Amino acid sequence: MLINSDAIFYEISKIPNLERKEKVFSLISKAQMYIEFNQKILDRAKEIQKLGIKSYDALHVACAEEAKSDIFLTTDDNLLKKLKKNKLKIKVKADNPLNWIIEVI
Repeated sequence: MLINSDAIFYEISKIPNLERKEKVFSLISKAQMYIEFNQKILDRAKEIQKLGIKSYDALHVACAEEAKSDIFLTTDDNLLKKLKKNKLKIKVKADNPLNWIIEVI
């Protein structure tokens, strides 16, 4: 299931190229779930930040946890490394999209 969130919506809104932004909004509009920020997510993001994860990335991860996602996909190698290092403290599995696709297929 594809999940959208306030964090993703905000990030997409910052894309300067209008054509690219519209394509990404079109893709994410197919999401079956939308996670809105709430105090629980904001508090969890603060906890995740203490693991050395940037604030905005922590919000993405906290939203994925709130949605009880099976997988959190990112192409950010630095973020992925930190998430895997702290996998016992993070409540969602993290992987690179290419690695995940190879594993699933």
